Amino acid sequence: MNIAFLDPGSAKAAMESGSVDAWSTWDPYVALAQVQNGARVIANGQTLLPGYGYQAANNGAIATKRAILDDFLKRLAKARRWAMLHQDAYAIAWTKETGLPLDVARFALRRQNYAPVLIDDAVVAALGQAASVYRAAGAVVDVPNVAFAFDRSFNDAYVP
Repeated sequence: MNIAFLDPGSAKAAMESGSVDAWSTWDPYVALAQVQNGARVIANGQTLLPGYGYQAANNGAIATKRAILDDFLKRLAKARRWAMLHQDAYAIAWTKETGLPLDVARFALRRQNYAPVLIDDAVVAALGQAASVYRAAGAVVDVPNVAFAFDRSFNDAYVP
């Protein structure tokens, strides 16, 4: 088995031409391959990783720009809730921004969960579990204590 590290565009072209047999990637590239080329998903990480996305800021910004960060998080949570309730309108907007075909955007968005969540013990533990998966795969040497990286004081921004 040979592994090639390619950017998503090159990997899609290699898969289409038959130069590679499989491709490890993420949406919307998975959706693009499925919709346009009939590719099939043979494995996914749903059972390995929780799939959370995180917003990060350095300590200086948190100390001096808290109101701006709080406002941003409130707007982001509102936008994500809107996107979940208006998937077709979001797909149309996404295609205008990215150039994705509308059918691909709709296909990818149907399986996305953009729901904002509060940072709680389960979210913190999930990142620690993800680090353990990377450790088991040999991608990282140590599993750090990730709790220090979370700031629960911004949880109010996610309250609807």
